[in-house]
Amino acid sequence: MSAKIPSSSELRPSRLTFGVEMEFVVPWLYKSKDGPLATSKDIIYDRIKDLFERHNLPTKVKTYKYKSNFDKRLLSRYDHWGVENDITVFEPSDEPAFEWVDDFEWVGVEIQSPVEPDVPVAFDVLDYGRQLLASTYRCRVNHSCGLHVHVGNGSERFPLESMRRIASLVFATEHLLITLNHPWRTANLNARTLRDRSNLAHKLAGNEMSSGPNHKCKHAHTDCVRYYATDVRHGEQPISWREQHRDPKFVDAFEQVRKSGFEPFQPVVDETTPSSPVSKASSVSGTQSSESTPGSEEDAKSEEGTQSSESSPGNKEEEKEEKSEEETQSSTSSLSSKSSKGEGSGEESPKEGSQSKKTLNGSQKQKQVDDPFKHSNKPFPTRSIPRIKLPRYTTEQLIEFHDKLEEFGADGLLFEGENAHRSPDPGVFAAVEEIYQAPSSCAIAHLMFPWGASRVNFQHYACDSFDRADLGRTIEFRGAEGSLGPWVVTWAKICVGLVRFAVRSPPSEFVRVLENCQRAEERDGAYDCIDLLNDLGLFAEAVVAARRIAENKDDWGLEYVEEEPKPKSEPEPEEKAEA
Repeated sequence: MSAKIPSSSELRPSRLTFGVEMEFVVPWLYKSKDGPLATSKDIIYDRIKDLFERHNLPTKVKTYKYKSNFDKRLLSRYDHWGVENDITVFEPSDEPAFEWVDDFEWVGVEIQSPVEPDVPVAFDVLDYGRQLLASTYRCRVNHSCGLHVHVGNGSERFPLESMRRIASLVFATEHLLITLNHPWRTANLNARTLRDRSNLAHKLAGNEMSSGPNHKCKHAHTDCVRYYATDVRHGEQPISWREQHRDPKFVDAFEQVRKSGFEPFQPVVDETTPSSPVSKASSVSGTQSSESTPGSEEDAKSEEGTQSSESSPGNKEEEKEEKSEEETQSSTSSLSSKSSKGEGSGEESPKEGSQSKKTLNGSQKQKQVDDPFKHSNKPFPTRSIPRIKLPRYTTEQLIEFHDKLEEFGADGLLFEGENAHRSPDPGVFAAVEEIYQAPSSCAIAHLMFPWGASRVNFQHYACDSFDRADLGRTIEFRGAEGSLGPWVVTWAKICVGLVRFAVRSPPSEFVRVLENCQRAEERDGAYDCIDLLNDLGLFAEAVVAARRIAENKDDWGLEYVEEEPKPKSEPEPEEKAEA
């Protein structure tokens, strides 16, 4: 069973793709022992594969239709369900959580779902797979298990502009998304936090960073920053084209074009070319030049009110457009004033005017609802719990979490001293500014590297990942603890939805979410993870997340923000009846 979606002839952005890794442990017994689990450790994986095959979840490589051989080479390894051993996943035997745990042997299993497009049926298939496992085997999850979600762009790499947005949103939302998972995960060796351990935090604090790309050395990686990992301008081929054309002649030619200042679809202006609306608009948009452009003198004269008989065609067209806009506005205002007055009377009809205003407001509200990225400032009707206080774990609390992870093999982090490699949280916009100054995707991957496994892993965009075209190109979310419940699907939707919002949302809405994330740090109750999910357009996931928080609030040490009592309005004095 797989979510194979027929291609559409309609032009639309390519769908994001995703895959999930579920980690858990399964009990077994030696053949010499009696019991329903009597088996061999080595054949457990084969039995799970047979289970998936019997229920139409293929575990063997199958041939799908791909757009090109390049797509097939990249994605064919991920078109089936993988069942593997994971030595980092185990059940502790020294201090078992329950007495019956010692009655069995345990083996760690990792299930990898195939790469699927971001469509509802793909999440249904994932839900079917996790239910199949939970209902067939006595699976168990503990703190050695993780739930990893890979989000990608099919066989394409995310371009530099998308990487800037994704990294900015991931960094900005980390402290909010932490509240959706067990707090011990913040001290887990395999899920380092970015706000205090990434090279980005170290750089802004003036501390030492981990070794990263040396793009100035001849023997180091240089093709990534000048070719593979740089931006994709409008009209250029995607990064996959560059990966398929690795000959030095293509790299050198590309670099020469960039150094020449060439930009696709920009008009070539010489001294004989009169000023045009395009050149004038470009100057207004902020691209200022110290050199005077042809026609600038005529523009200055026209602004001062001196009319010239030898005006350029572009200026005449602008004047006509401005006049037509003024006429349209005046006619619109006259129509609106007429509609607000009674017929055949110079007096305004309050009833009709208010009714027209109500209709206009209704249409505006409907338009706002139809826009998936536009939300009002009012609380969403899906919210069922008060806002959550932002957890601010002290060093002592993090050390306590860390010590409890020792028996699960997830310890190893330091929280004090120089070797802890921790820096102060730089905040949202200081980090975003630094990310947007990065010249390439590999530079962003280095900034987001926390000296080891991260809550969100960008290492598929590191310099050495561009050396081979058949390597992975996803962003891996590792912040969730292991699960085989419905949270598997919900968390996958949240990770995909966050990336989708980052690369598709309008700039104004993207910046608004960043501002809200900053507000959450400044004042408790201003903004929390439920607000974030609603802003990302993940309304159903927000309902599930609120229920999850309510169920685990006490165990996770979360606190609600106490709402301030609304001031009681004084009753208006009754007017005395006239005698």
